[in-house]
Amino acid sequence: MNQELKFLEKLRELKAEVSKNHKKMNDEEIRSYFENQELNEQQLQMIRDYIKEDETDENELSEDDLAYLQENEMLFAMAKEIDPTDYALYDKLKNGDRYAFDMLAAAYMPKVLDIAKAHKKEGVLLEELVSEGSIGLTEGLMGFMTPETAHEEIMDAIRKSIRLYLLELEAERTHDNSIIDKVRKMDEALDILKED
Repeated sequence: MNQELKFLEKLRELKAEVSKNHKKMNDEEIRSYFENQELNEQQLQMIRDYIKEDETDENELSEDDLAYLQENEMLFAMAKEIDPTDYALYDKLKNGDRYAFDMLAAAYMPKVLDIAKAHKKEGVLLEELVSEGSIGLTEGLMGFMTPETAHEEIMDAIRKSIRLYLLELEAERTHDNSIIDKVRKMDEALDILKED
């Protein structure tokens, strides 16, 4: 059990590094990151899928996606940039301040859009990904542990919500729910680690 927790923590660190640096990792780099563990092909593929952050060029967006962006341009453009280290705003939110919630939700919408674009796949509307990311944003805003970790937790919640949605679509397409169950178990284990 201790090995599994170490593996999950290492996986989370790897994901954070990939997200922070927008760095693509090949199989050799992934294996070296998990140097003390033998990874089989299935585990390697699961790690690849978990850390995948495909950036999308606006040229790859469908006409529907471009129309959605145009219709909602003001929503994304009007958002005020916030300082993620402005812990007072997160403190106000933690104490139930509705204005702080509205300010933070608006400020994070461009980030939701960026993450949705990064996860955009053919056949999936950008609007659907933004909608799922917004659900993750709300969960992140309502469930962060401390003001000091709020930004990272909110960003993780947005990514998690979009990834889970894409996994659900893939499972529907392939009729395979085992992937979703594995990811949910991994996320639950990471949440437990976070609480400890």
